[in-house]
Amino acid sequence: MSAADNSWMSEWERMTGRVSESVSNLHEMNPAAEESYRTLRSWIYQERPDGLSRAEKELVMIVMNISLGRKDGAIRHLNNGLKHGLTITQVREAMSLLFLFQGVSGWLETGQAVWQACANTLKSDDASATDKAPR
Repeated sequence: MSAADNSWMSEWERMTGRVSESVSNLHEMNPAAEESYRTLRSWIYQERPDGLSRAEKELVMIVMNISLGRKDGAIRHLNNGLKHGLTITQVREAMSLLFLFQGVSGWLETGQAVWQACANTLKSDDASATDKAPR
């Protein structure tokens, strides 16, 4: 394989640190679809002076994933958000809004698991966290 053939992989490694199996599968199935996805993702996560911060973008992704019942995606974006400066207060506010929007039943489906993942993350990072995990 030539370097040009692997350039798409290098771009993913630059953006996310790795080439996921789903991205590899998409590229194998349809290189044009993978390229379009990569281009869109790159644009979405680009920093702009008047745009959302990376932490805010991750918060939006958390909320959307919970709303769609995608626990694993929400937890992945939660961890990315915390790495990019998302605060526990921001997570609490967004999760409270979700609870208000979804009600108890909707919250129990996904929101509770994501909040518990947040609490577990905070417990493991307790030395560097400024807020305490929920009780």
